[in-house]
Amino acid sequence: MTSFVAEPRGDSLRLIRTVEIGGQRWLQGLVVDRQALERWLEQDVLGSPELSGFVQLEWGTKGSTDPDAGRCTHQFAAPFSELQVTAALGPVQTLASNSARVVLGLGLGLVLALLVVLIAVERTLAGLHARAQERERIVAAVTHELRTPLTSIRMYSEMLEQGMVVDPARQRGYHKTIRGEAERLSRLVEQVLTLARLDGGGGPKPVEQAAHAPLSEVVASVVELLEPQAAARGLAIDVDLGAEAGGAILPRDSLTQILTNLVENALKFTPRGGAAVQLCGWCHNDQLRVALRDRGVGVETEVLPHVFEAFVRGPREAQQAIPGTGMGLAVVRSLVDELGGEVWGQNRENGGFEVEVSLPFRTC
Repeated sequence: MTSFVAEPRGDSLRLIRTVEIGGQRWLQGLVVDRQALERWLEQDVLGSPELSGFVQLEWGTKGSTDPDAGRCTHQFAAPFSELQVTAALGPVQTLASNSARVVLGLGLGLVLALLVVLIAVERTLAGLHARAQERERIVAAVTHELRTPLTSIRMYSEMLEQGMVVDPARQRGYHKTIRGEAERLSRLVEQVLTLARLDGGGGPKPVEQAAHAPLSEVVASVVELLEPQAAARGLAIDVDLGAEAGGAILPRDSLTQILTNLVENALKFTPRGGAAVQLCGWCHNDQLRVALRDRGVGVETEVLPHVFEAFVRGPREAQQAIPGTGMGLAVVRSLVDELGGEVWGQNRENGGFEVEVSLPFRTC
């Protein structure tokens, strides 16, 4: 069970999240300078001089609505139900003509402005709440995915250090597992850094300065990296590259991450011992096309439009406890955008999912 509340305490506002796990209650939270928040909201909502000249916001819990005095009080919805704000009309200059119709119209317009102000403040606070919950969800997902490889690395390394494994073959197997988990951990960190760089305002890397390589070389390295993972699930990776596609030159690092994410995603969602994952490449209208096809469970209809958004995971993933953070396809989209290409995905007939990427390229 999870709850989220906002509690005013003097000049501060405490945002508290309560989580109950296994009969234990955990508290997370932060303290916000209430006056600074109120000033920021006023600036965000009443930023235009036209509006700020007519409307003032009064914060507190003792406001009251008085239409005759041009005052409208609003109580916020949960979790900010302890906050209250009153929007008050400032003095209005009487028009020289003293036209009753014009004054009435102006009054109605200002009343409407009051409502707009209150709605804007409500939505701003709701946005802050949503962003706070999104950050918590991201941290929880990434922390969970980091814990698994770290646990494996620690366990196998301690067993080797303490001499609990004498057989050389088992020792090599443990070393191989540690290396695989370290590579998995490295890929996860790279995913986070890539999203932070591309979606957080860090800006893209200059494509023309990146090291380039032919598609065939990048595909070979990706397959070599992920073959152990495929073998562990009883799967194969089938590669079919046209001659022209194999020689297409693209930025090595970006293409490697794109293909690694796509292949790893397909392997993850294909049942153990299922049909081979297909990686195909061809050229079409001066564009390189790369497709990754699997015979997994596919994507739910309601999730499909959002499949390339960060941290999106379908209900089937939760039900089947499929590991992941929902970052893989979001990173693919960001990198493809950076390279000036396009990416799309669709469910296949008779089951499975297909992602197709279109990229500009150059030849040797």
